[in-house]
Amino acid sequence: MTTRTYLLLYGDVEIGAVVERNFDFPNCSGTWVPVTKADHPELRSRVQAYIEYSEHADSLMAPDVTPAWEAYVQEREPEFLDLIESSEWALRDDAGTTHPILVPNFCRGRELVWSLRVA
Repeated sequence: MTTRTYLLLYGDVEIGAVVERNFDFPNCSGTWVPVTKADHPELRSRVQAYIEYSEHADSLMAPDVTPAWEAYVQEREPEFLDLIESSEWALRDDAGTTHPILVPNFCRGRELVWSLRVA
């Protein structure tokens, strides 16, 4: 399998470098490394809070949905609906093509799961 690399974006803001490891249209997974840029500090702080929420939610799955996961998500997910429901998430490939995605799930160990946004 050929691995693909992308830049994870929220709008025009670069969030991280992504390496796709698994592709099963429209679902994908891989690994990611955050960028070290400091532009757009408010947005970066907001996205970082979502990443921490998402990673913690992932830690509560063992390996499937648990009552602890359900309670945590029910309590905390409303805080991030603006990011979860946003159409601003995308991946940009090495050729500069932008691929819209649904909100990514950030998992433990810098794992990332996403779905392509299909019309």
